[in-house]
Amino acid sequence: MRLAESILKVMDLIDQGVIVVDREKIITLYNNKAKEIFNPASRLGPGHPAGQIAPGDLVALVDTELGGDDGDLAPGDLRLIGVDPAALQKGHALVAIGTYGGNDPAVWQHNERTGGDRVLEISSNWSGYPVKASLNRVAKIMSISVGKNEYVLRYRISAGHMVIAEPAALRIKFYQAPGYTARGEALRDILYGKRYAAKGTDVPEPMLTGRPITDFHPPSVGFQQLDEILSGKCDGVVGIESQINGIYVRCSLFPLTALTGKVSGAVLLFRDITEIKQLENCVIDSGAAQGFSAIMGTSTAIRETVKLAQRVARANSTVLLLGESGTGKGLFARGIHDAGPRRDKPFIYVNAAAIPPMLMESELFGYQEGAFTGAVKSGRPGKFRLADGGTIFLDEIEDLDIALQVKLLGVLQDHCVQPVGAGAAVPVDVRVIAATNRDLAEEVRQGRFRRDLYYRLNVIELTIPPLRERKGDIYALAIHILSRLNQKLGKNIRDLTPEVYGVFTLYDWPGNVRELENVLERAAAITDGSSITVNELPAQMRTAVASLPGEYDRPQPLKNVVEKAEKLALAEAIRLTGGNMTQAMELLQIGRTAFYEKMKKYKLHIVR
Repeated sequence: MRLAESILKVMDLIDQGVIVVDREKIITLYNNKAKEIFNPASRLGPGHPAGQIAPGDLVALVDTELGGDDGDLAPGDLRLIGVDPAALQKGHALVAIGTYGGNDPAVWQHNERTGGDRVLEISSNWSGYPVKASLNRVAKIMSISVGKNEYVLRYRISAGHMVIAEPAALRIKFYQAPGYTARGEALRDILYGKRYAAKGTDVPEPMLTGRPITDFHPPSVGFQQLDEILSGKCDGVVGIESQINGIYVRCSLFPLTALTGKVSGAVLLFRDITEIKQLENCVIDSGAAQGFSAIMGTSTAIRETVKLAQRVARANSTVLLLGESGTGKGLFARGIHDAGPRRDKPFIYVNAAAIPPMLMESELFGYQEGAFTGAVKSGRPGKFRLADGGTIFLDEIEDLDIALQVKLLGVLQDHCVQPVGAGAAVPVDVRVIAATNRDLAEEVRQGRFRRDLYYRLNVIELTIPPLRERKGDIYALAIHILSRLNQKLGKNIRDLTPEVYGVFTLYDWPGNVRELENVLERAAAITDGSSITVNELPAQMRTAVASLPGEYDRPQPLKNVVEKAEKLALAEAIRLTGGNMTQAMELLQIGRTAFYEKMKKYKLHIVR
């Protein structure tokens, strides 16, 4: 027993989802990362008991793509809530409010998933209570509110959201939560009367071990290979990419062998690659291009960098982004693409450190049918050809194998790629943006990076400032991150205490914005209050601040530090917006009342 417990603890430290099954596909281990990826539990939100839909119930529904991750919901199924399916097709986005099994027509709105309005929103009164359903396909948020209760669900590819309430006292019977596919609670299943599980913090975590893996994961790419592994027909599969439970994952499977030499089970390893795939496969239309709006901050360092990036975006030259890990080089790459002349074409993301060297050539340049053992029968075009007409973002370029650096140099010079196994080169028109967190000039001096490639990439150099050089942005960044965490964790955290802001201001942030996100998520997960306090910060952060030398041996009171920072932020926002109070509030992300209270407190006036 102690050995088993030790193994489980070790598995929980691994940054990959790990599922172990025996020969009968019974789960024997399901680590914490796998639970995080697939979300089989249903403990989020205020909670509701188990049950099923009944005639007369209110149904508010949001679907990003009919027939997508909704249990294969078809237009005809929506008659159950009073929606006329005549104008609907699979693939349409839909918001609807109706009565289950009733004769009254529903209130609803739809459009094509890839076109039309990017925000769908409807509202209605039901038994005297306001009901609203909305879909924001830019922010990827689905929201349903019934009375004073709001249920928000974020999605990444496609998803279905639903709230069910019964007439008596408008009691909420069911709301959707992440992991619904693993729980078997897709929209179509629930609409056809399938019982749903209870939710809430009081619900015990489901017992995963001892149950068939098919209870939580329907057959799909990756799980199909499990049969071959368990039968001994396959020695293992590495790097299968697929959609499972509504997210993109990279899956590897390996057999477990008993002392007798026979296969006794299998290990399945999963990595969530949804964000990478969205970057790789995204073709942006001009209405969706966000430019640099995702880059937050009003500090001089970040504003000057954004201004330079905006000028760079208008050209077609190769760009080299420099900056420490976690500074937002990916956001700048995407901003340059979105704000440039190629915004209507693909933006393809490649992480040079995440792909094994032996696979990188075929990933970048593609391959022909039969080029090597295991090659897909029809061949693959490769990332450069997928990016044709658009932009390819080569992240962590310093990790590119030296042999491939030669071939990349050839692509930049000749504007052609040669797929593996092909006899002729294929022309491509691609803008290249590369990024590194190392001193690439030093890498050249050490012989680890080709000098000629360095000069080809370094046509325009853009350095992203670290967080310690833009500490005036920390508060706004923190509040923005907390708003996302509230949605993810079902919290209502509105602010940082002055003590926390003081610590954040003094701390050096070696991990930059990514570290800020991690610190805030940890704090948000363990707090029960509406503000983050010092007690929720990591001990090493508090220790690092307490041990700072020099001027920090005699620090000012934290209240004074915070007041000084607030006054400077207010004055800078008013200056930047030319005295436009509404725009200044938006920059600072605070409400009107709080804004004017602080204006009065610090005796600030508008200068025209």
